[in-house]
Amino acid sequence: MNILNISPVFPPLWHYGGSVTTSFAMARELAVQGHAMFALTTEARYRSEEHVPISQDTEWDGVPVRYCKMWGPAPPFWSPELRRQVRLRAPHYDIALIKSCWDYVGVAAGKECRRAGAPYLAYPEGSLDPWLFRYSRLKKQLWWRLWGHSFFQGAAAIVANTQADRENIASLGLTNRIEVINNGVNLADFEEAVSREELESHWGILRGKRWLLFIGRLHHKKGLDLLIPSFARVSRQFPDHLLIIAGIDEGGYENTVHQMVKEFGLTDKVIFTGPVYGAIKVRLLKEADAFVLTSYSEGQPMAVIEALGCGAPVLITTPCNVPEVAEAGAGFVVPASIESIVPAFTDILRQDRLRQDMGKRARNLVESRFTWEKVARRNLALFQDILS
Repeated sequence: MNILNISPVFPPLWHYGGSVTTSFAMARELAVQGHAMFALTTEARYRSEEHVPISQDTEWDGVPVRYCKMWGPAPPFWSPELRRQVRLRAPHYDIALIKSCWDYVGVAAGKECRRAGAPYLAYPEGSLDPWLFRYSRLKKQLWWRLWGHSFFQGAAAIVANTQADRENIASLGLTNRIEVINNGVNLADFEEAVSREELESHWGILRGKRWLLFIGRLHHKKGLDLLIPSFARVSRQFPDHLLIIAGIDEGGYENTVHQMVKEFGLTDKVIFTGPVYGAIKVRLLKEADAFVLTSYSEGQPMAVIEALGCGAPVLITTPCNVPEVAEAGAGFVVPASIESIVPAFTDILRQDRLRQDMGKRARNLVESRFTWEKVARRNLALFQDILS
């Protein structure tokens, strides 16, 4: 099968978050399974220090890709070149996968696919959560009425990551097919990790300490205003524990988080590492007493699936939309409130055997349900059904 993969961002622009990982990982797995893949994306230069070859066909880790030139920061990911490339290439592919929402790429690519009579699937990846509509509300309502609704309604199918995501999409008045297919991880990615000693040589404060780990963008929706005060309440009982906050600042919110840490007297208890990748991230996860994500809104956060794959027990809020964690006994899923988070923190830090059992169940959960091999096969079954 010939498959065109279209997204605003692609590796090595990892700092844009989980959507970079999912777009690439799916393409790589489909290529491994014998399908002809080509990725169209943008250079995304306005938030990147990475340099990619622009306006030429190249390759990233086995996936052919073209990084199209951008013309400005507004509208987001505005790239007339990408639109031209979709127009040229779409007629020669069986199906297109468009991972985009609230930006130029999906709207432009969707129009060109419809014009060419090429079926496409839309992957909003949690970006149609009602919670997100509260921010820049007028702009989003205008975007939805002018472009968003037609982009999603024109898809041969919309792929939701979770049942909650599916319900959110359906509530917007879309009448086309909606399928639930989760994201995944490649377990081989978790086999290579730096040593504990290497971590401690880089961050000396980790010596002799245990930690909780947050990985994600530093943004209000990630619930850091729940995490910091919750950790402040339990840190008195567990003085040897640190909280590691790993992620890139978004819109200056990191300053707000630093201020919260100072106000709660946690300056010597909280470490800001910036974004972490590869072997360093794997070791931080494997050594963590728990991975924590106290979000107000998510699609299906890749950081949670990665933590489970590393065998880390997790403590997440209900809006993270990974109910399988509680079902498998791989961690705690609690409401997004300090009153609910604190008791779960206490239980997971106090009981060594509980953490060990949760860690084993976490790894088993990923092996049984969340590998890219299984996820790609479910997507392929959907492609074949549409094309038939």
